[in-house]
Amino acid sequence: GDAMLGIGMACMMDRARKGEVEFRGQKYEKVVPIMGMYDNAMIYVTLKGSPIKDFKQVSGKVFATTASNVVQIKAILSAAGEDPNKTKFRVMSYQQAAEALSDSNADVAVLTGYPKNGLVDSLSSTKGAQFLTIDPETRANFDKQNPLWKMMETPAGTYTGQTSPAVGPTYYTVLFANASADEKTIYNIVKTVIENNKEIGTIHPAGKDITIDTTKRYLENNIIDIKLMHPGAIKYFKEKGIIK
Repeated sequence: GDAMLGIGMACMMDRARKGEVEFRGQKYEKVVPIMGMYDNAMIYVTLKGSPIKDFKQVSGKVFATTASNVVQIKAILSAAGEDPNKTKFRVMSYQQAAEALSDSNADVAVLTGYPKNGLVDSLSSTKGAQFLTIDPETRANFDKQNPLWKMMETPAGTYTGQTSPAVGPTYYTVLFANASADEKTIYNIVKTVIENNKEIGTIHPAGKDITIDTTKRYLENNIIDIKLMHPGAIKYFKEKGIIK
């Protein structure tokens, strides 16, 4: 109740609601979704010329990553048939991870790739970057086991020297609210954000994806559970024909 709104990853908020993994012992059941925002794809970056080119080559290597990504990386390793406990993690911010890779203090940096990341841009333009591939079998296994993290591609050409798509799990970004927030207020917030997404897009490239279609897709793919959705948001999307 200290805040009305928060932007969060669908997978993380699902764990928070259930009191699992990093939220073990405390369930946050008053945090409810109000709208889908954008897909945030992760990429696994090594320096140009590194012999590490595929995710199955990372056993025993050092990852520079945020704490939330450690859970995800271990899930990919399991899907690839590798032992997650053989990989080393240095937990830090994205900025620090990019610096650690640049200074050769880490073998792989885990960074957001799509829609755009200035850290990756800088690394690609200066040291040169290459992106780990993930084989189709590992990708299929991972997607089946982790529906709230299904992999997506950061298109070729997004970064300097990137000649092919970079594959990584997706953080589905959702706008959440406190369940006790006023219905009219949440309705107005959703309406205002959706109907002014072009202006938001001038501030951040992800803004263009904050549309009715994104929420529709998130509902259809069970990224957002309609049974948990705030009534103010339901009212708006019913008016727009997204919810029957």
